[in-house]
Amino acid sequence: MLFKKDSNGNNAEAIKFAGMRSMLAIIVVLMSWRIFVLVLGTFEGKLGSGTTYKEAQLNIGEVIANVATSAATASRFKGDPVRAYNEKRRFGATASKSLRTGGKQAEDLSAFLQAEPLYQKCRKWAVVTTIYEPANAIKRVGNELTQWCMVVVADTKTPETYMDMAGWNKTGTGTKVQFLSVPAQEKLAKMVPFVEQTPYRSFARKNIGYLYAIWMGATTIFDFDDDNLVSLKDEVGDSMFSGVEIMSSFADNERVMVKQVSAPMAYEGRAFNPFPMMGSSITDAWPRGMPLSLINSKAARGESGPLMLKELQRSNIAVVQSVCDNDPDVDAIYRLSRPLPFQFEKERTKAMTLEVPSNQYSPYNAQATLHFPVAFWGLYLPITVNGRVSDIWRSYIVQRLLRELETPARVLYSPPMVTQFRNAHDYAGDFVAEQHLYLRTEALLEFLDNWRFSTEGSAEDSLQARIEDLWIKLYERQYIEMIDVQAVQEWLTALEQGGYTFPAVKAKEINSTGGVEDRRECARQRLVHWEEPKPTFMGGANYGAMTLDHSSNVSVAKLLAQYEATNPFPHSVDLICRAGAAHMPHELAIMIESVELYWPRCAGRVIIVLDVGDEEFAKQNIPSWMEVIYSQFEHGMPGRMGNQLFNMYSEQQGTSKYVAIMDTDTALHTPITPDLLFNIEKPDAPPFIMAETTYQKGMWSKGDKWMLKGDSDDWNFMIKLPTVWPRAMFPQYRAEVEAKHGNQFETTLLWKELLDNEGKTWRMMSQFCLLGNWMVRHWKGSPFDLRKEDDIPAIRYGVHLPYYEGLDFGPQPKQGLKDPEIFQKTGRQQILRGLCELFCYETPRKEGSIPSTGLADGNLPKLHSCAANCPNPIEQPNEMYFKYEVIVYGTPEQRQKVLGDHFQPLKIALGSVISANTANTTSSTN
Repeated sequence: MLFKKDSNGNNAEAIKFAGMRSMLAIIVVLMSWRIFVLVLGTFEGKLGSGTTYKEAQLNIGEVIANVATSAATASRFKGDPVRAYNEKRRFGATASKSLRTGGKQAEDLSAFLQAEPLYQKCRKWAVVTTIYEPANAIKRVGNELTQWCMVVVADTKTPETYMDMAGWNKTGTGTKVQFLSVPAQEKLAKMVPFVEQTPYRSFARKNIGYLYAIWMGATTIFDFDDDNLVSLKDEVGDSMFSGVEIMSSFADNERVMVKQVSAPMAYEGRAFNPFPMMGSSITDAWPRGMPLSLINSKAARGESGPLMLKELQRSNIAVVQSVCDNDPDVDAIYRLSRPLPFQFEKERTKAMTLEVPSNQYSPYNAQATLHFPVAFWGLYLPITVNGRVSDIWRSYIVQRLLRELETPARVLYSPPMVTQFRNAHDYAGDFVAEQHLYLRTEALLEFLDNWRFSTEGSAEDSLQARIEDLWIKLYERQYIEMIDVQAVQEWLTALEQGGYTFPAVKAKEINSTGGVEDRRECARQRLVHWEEPKPTFMGGANYGAMTLDHSSNVSVAKLLAQYEATNPFPHSVDLICRAGAAHMPHELAIMIESVELYWPRCAGRVIIVLDVGDEEFAKQNIPSWMEVIYSQFEHGMPGRMGNQLFNMYSEQQGTSKYVAIMDTDTALHTPITPDLLFNIEKPDAPPFIMAETTYQKGMWSKGDKWMLKGDSDDWNFMIKLPTVWPRAMFPQYRAEVEAKHGNQFETTLLWKELLDNEGKTWRMMSQFCLLGNWMVRHWKGSPFDLRKEDDIPAIRYGVHLPYYEGLDFGPQPKQGLKDPEIFQKTGRQQILRGLCELFCYETPRKEGSIPSTGLADGNLPKLHSCAANCPNPIEQPNEMYFKYEVIVYGTPEQRQKVLGDHFQPLKIALGSVISANTANTTSSTN
């Protein structure tokens, strides 16, 4: 038959145009004649007589994508609702009786499961279904993976003597292999409705194996096919990862290090192609199920940049998809148009597990994947679609539902666990079987992104109810048929009754890139689940635990959290700090202490970026609510320079509209309120960007002149930290630097040019100055409010400690920078000074500058311990908020007005929060 592999499992070297015509004739009969007549004409235009696919490298994907959207040849599948399903069930409304206790069916099932007591001890299970004689891939799992059990699910064509043929009925062998024969499954069908309604001669019989493993207490499930061979240690060598090693790293370790990637800012696609970043030897390869419109998209392959790693707990891992060597899982279009075989990177220093971006989809299969308890509910393979579509639809559905979970769970791509020696396939048949992947995937992803759980007709809100609701919506839009909805209902019931614990769902979807109400709801939820801040490492203080005269049961931290709930930010903003933790932990301790007290928790994410190797430090010292990323560049670079370069990729770390960058030697000393970051009096509230245009002019110019080829104003943008930048600015900045130097931004060549040509020029670089000077001259398209400190003083909400000469750094200049005790004492003085300003002193202000609110100064919140902690009241406006190194900006009158305009309204707002607390307490008491 046409397009099969030869006897060695390789693609035919030469497939002539006549063969192509024959394949198309088959397809025209099976599918829309109007679509494929255009395809035929396109092929005739590209391939002449005697031309092979290998020579032509025909991009069939582009042809099919164009055909799928062409109104002249066919209507695009839209996935609109065309039917209804109204038989929802209730899940978890009452405590379900376990199938193992009570009732004849439960007793029979319990006896069935306990007939093999050895299996009850297994926690790692492999699941496979087959119609063939025992394949090498299955025998290897049964014989070599000694720490795993395996369930083989038979079908009607599976040899009845399967176990004997594999050699597993002999004494001492095969003790961990369970063969679920057809008769055994018939017994199960009498006990479990889900098994009874699962059809024979279906890929979906694998579902019975998943269910069996879960009932047996599995904590890891390896889902594989009979033509995927797990690689062993002696097959890959010391410098390579074996499949067994990779599987064990996930199944046996509590934490796993993974690589983070991001898509370019301008990328609007919903899908991510992980193959190139996993080191595929064919750089334009794509996995089966990737939307055809994106297979040639470079943006869909992620954005280059510094290596970013994060540690995930196993409880936060949903699925791990292994890439595959030799004959990877690609679609028929790839097989007909691209070379095979190809390989993936597996050198220990280069091969890394990759995290699929949480806001995108990547297809994963049922050929070599690891599944974990947080996503066992998602193992179900749909019955009413072709097997070439079933596992891909499953992967996309699961990834959407993972966004519903209260605790995040991720999909990962790992280096190769397996090598595929593919069973004989008819490529023409595969092409036909995969038609829904080609023509419906984009509509499916659009629907999944827009789907929201509907409580109409539901008596509860649980993960089970949301799963059911989504599958019903899929049926109504013709992605699956009614049998699948009914099967999913039975699947959920079987899981529930078998003792599986479904993860909790979010009470309401919170999106860091969403609107003000999302951030308000985030703050409300934080108060519902309130946790008081804890002291940081290195003997950290806990100023947030201080209480107030007006309400002894409300801490400063909780009062500021209540303020955030009533005054959410107009825009989302992520805070990022790149730190050398192991080298300067005393700096990081002060920075974290101030952020934990003063930074608005729900404005966006707070991300601490450490060096690779700082994992143990982070586990012991970084608060759990902060995200930690580990970073390094693949080429040698001085530490400070590497830190600065990393900050120039700051948009890749978060998802918010704006990014705030903070140096580790900075301490916040006032609550960060919307009016400090954004000009809330202007439409769209642009961020404030502060520059010193006179003092230190030229100090950082060497770096600017090299990076921007002299195109700089040499202004200082370090004077107010953290600085807030639009995320959309960063890629445009890097693109212009690349254009000026003719090298990619993150490559060794660019930075070698700097070091070779400019010597130690990089020491006179500042990422803040580089970004700021480029932005004010060249970046257009997003608002910002540039303020020159020479003209307008503004509150400096972070003290950049080395650049504030008034701080207590000891008898020698800058001595305290290297002395942890002096540095921490000085930093904490500034953090506490801000609390004194807010809760102990009357803010100097000009009469009439603050609107009347009916609250007298005496009714504003005060600390219990003002006398002890704030012994020296401020007689003049505090210079701390307006000072950069030796310059104090503005006149006393200007500074007094700025302080009054900020602190007095803030105090009044906090007083209103306290009054509301008191009123609520009194009301509940009465």
